[in-house]
Amino acid sequence: MNDKVLNILEARLKAMFPEKAPLLDGADIGQVDFNALGLDSLDTLQFAMDMEETLNIDIEAVDFSGVSTLAALADSLSVMVEQQRS
Repeated sequence: MNDKVLNILEARLKAMFPEKAPLLDGADIGQVDFNALGLDSLDTLQFAMDMEETLNIDIEAVDFSGVSTLAALADSLSVMVEQQRS
C-alpha cells in the first residue's frame, strides 16, 4: 500500500503545485523532505483535503506536522487507510 500511496502523493503534489515538480522529478520520491517543498499552511491544508478526497479517509491537520519525508507521510496515510477501512 505504501508504494501506491507514495505514487499518489507524487502525482497529487505535481498536479496541485506544478512549481514544485522540479523538486520531485528525478529524485528518490520517498526521500524528498516534505518541509523542503516549502508549502505554507494554506497549501498544506489544501493538500490534506485533496488527499482526504483521493484516499477517501479523514485526515487531521496535525497528521502532517513532524513528517520528515514523503515516505514517512505515505506510511502514515497508509496506516490511516487501513484503520478506517476496518
